[in-house]
Amino acid sequence: MAAVSARLESRPGEVLTLLRAALTLFIITIVIGLINGQQSVQFDRGTLITHLHSGTLGWISLSVFAATIWLFSAGNDDDAQRRWISRFGVAAVSLYVILFYVAFPGRPLGSPALLAVGGTLAMLSMIWLWVWTVRQSRRISMGVARLALLGAVTNMCLGAILGVTVEARMMGAALAESFQSAHPAMMVVGYLIPAGMALIEWRFKGLDAPRSLWGTVQVAAPVVGGWCVILGLLLGILPLVMLSLVLEIVAIVIFVVRMARPVLALDWMGGIDRHIGIASVALVISVVLFVYLIFSYVEDFSKAPRGLILGTDHMTFLGVLTNAILVMAYQATARRATVWPWSDQVQFWGINIGWIGFVAALLTDTKALIPIFTPILGVCLLIAIATYANRSTGESQTAS
Repeated sequence: MAAVSARLESRPGEVLTLLRAALTLFIITIVIGLINGQQSVQFDRGTLITHLHSGTLGWISLSVFAATIWLFSAGNDDDAQRRWISRFGVAAVSLYVILFYVAFPGRPLGSPALLAVGGTLAMLSMIWLWVWTVRQSRRISMGVARLALLGAVTNMCLGAILGVTVEARMMGAALAESFQSAHPAMMVVGYLIPAGMALIEWRFKGLDAPRSLWGTVQVAAPVVGGWCVILGLLLGILPLVMLSLVLEIVAIVIFVVRMARPVLALDWMGGIDRHIGIASVALVISVVLFVYLIFSYVEDFSKAPRGLILGTDHMTFLGVLTNAILVMAYQATARRATVWPWSDQVQFWGINIGWIGFVAALLTDTKALIPIFTPILGVCLLIAIATYANRSTGESQTAS
C-alpha cells in the first residue's frame, strides 16, 4: 500500500508521552459513558461535560498533538521546544479536564473563573503547537496529510478561543449567545473532520506523494467551511452557514473518489488498516448527517432531535477519530505488536460493533439498545487502552 513510507517515519519520543496521557484521560470518558449507558444513574451536567471534554480534549486533541509532533518533526532530531510543547499540552489539558469536573457550575467548586483559567492554559498549549507546526511546515514536504493536519490544528486553536469566550460569557461577559453554538460547530466541521482526513490520508496515501489538486481541495474545503460556519453563526449571516455545507459536500465527494480503492482493497478479516476503512466510511456518513442537521435546523437548533445531534457527534468521535487514533497507537508501538496479539481482533470487532449499535440506538431513539451496546464498546475500549499501555512499555524513543 502507498502508506508504507508513512509507517516507517521516525517517531519522536514525545509521541508516546502524548498518547499515554490521551489513553489515560480516555478512561474517564469510558467509565462515565459505561455508567451513563446503563440509564440507572442521572448524572449532572458537570459530569456529562467532563465525559465530553475528557474525550474530545483528553483523548482526541492530545492524540492530534501526537500526530502533529510525529508528522511535522524533521526526522528524529532533538527539539527542546517540541518536548516543552508536549509537556505543557499534557499538563494543561489534564488540568482542564479535572476543572470541568470540579469547577463547572453546579459542581463542588462551581467556578467559571477557574474553568476560564484551565481553558486559557489549554488554548495557549494549542497555539504554541500551531506556531511550532507553521515553523516546521517550511522545512518539510507538505503533502495532503500534513496540509490537512495543519488546517485541523489551526481550527483547533480557533475553536479553543471560542471555548474560552463561552467561559467568559458564563462569568457574565456581554457576549452573544451565538458563541455557544459557534464553538461546537467549529470543533466538528473545521477541526475534527480535517483531523480525521489527515489520519486516514497518512495511512492510505503516505506522506511523501506529490500533493494533488484534488487532495488539496478535499482537505481545504472543510477547513474553510469551519471559518464560514463560525462567521455565519456569529454574524447571523445564514448564506455563510449554507456555504460551509457546500464545502463539506465537495470535500466528501472528493474523499470518496480518492479513498474508494484503498478501502475496497482491505482485508476485513485481519490487519490494522481495517480500522482506517471503518473510519473512512464513518467519516462519509458523519458529514452527510451533519449537513442534514445544519440544513434542517439552522434557524433553530433547539428543535433538532437530541438523538440526531448525539448520534452524529459520537459517530465522529468514535467511528472516525477513535478508529484512526488506534491505528496511530498501533504504529507507535509496532515493534511490540506481539504483546497481546489477540486483542487486535477484540478491539476491531468489539469497538466497532459497540459504537455502531450505540449510534444506531441514538439516531433511532431506541433507548433499550443503549444498555446493550455501551458495555461492549466500553469494555473493548478499555482492552485497547490496556493493550497499548502495555505495548508502549519499553518502546524506544526512535523509529517504530
